[in-house]
Amino acid sequence: AYPTSEIVRRAKEAGLTIISITDHDNVGAVDEALEAGRRYGVEVIPGVELSAGVGEQEVHILAYFFDHKNQHLLDHLTFFRMERIKRAERIIEKLNGLNVPLTLDAVMEQAGMGSVGRPHIATALFEQGLTDSYHEAFYKYIGYGKPAYEKKHQVSPQAAIELIASAGG
Repeated sequence: AYPTSEIVRRAKEAGLTIISITDHDNVGAVDEALEAGRRYGVEVIPGVELSAGVGEQEVHILAYFFDHKNQHLLDHLTFFRMERIKRAERIIEKLNGLNVPLTLDAVMEQAGMGSVGRPHIATALFEQGLTDSYHEAFYKYIGYGKPAYEKKHQVSPQAAIELIASAGG
């Protein structure tokens, strides 16, 4: 994981002239990416990744060319990020109930400035020595149907697309 400006610089070195950097439910890096793009001569397209679902089927919708300062969009992204934190807290509570002493701080350290998700929990479990591997965290604890699994708050694909369209994307 590189800082945003480093990603743009490396894109330029690789010969790319147009890129988009997306994060789950977060446009916090867009301004830095746009600035770095101007500095390195790379066009940066605002992007975001939204999770949507139908039943247990999850889809990831990549959105581009929207107004990343649109207040309606920002409000929804804040809500989605808060739901991710609440889910992480519920997973950690279940893990603690299974005598797995993971803390939210350890998970948030993995997430950094990005949106928190199960990959961060799996990495924290492994780095804390609570599992033997990243993958073991999923198949033993946090994968679908496992004892610490928690369903994610999801919107329909139609609602996600309408949100992006409302911001011009």
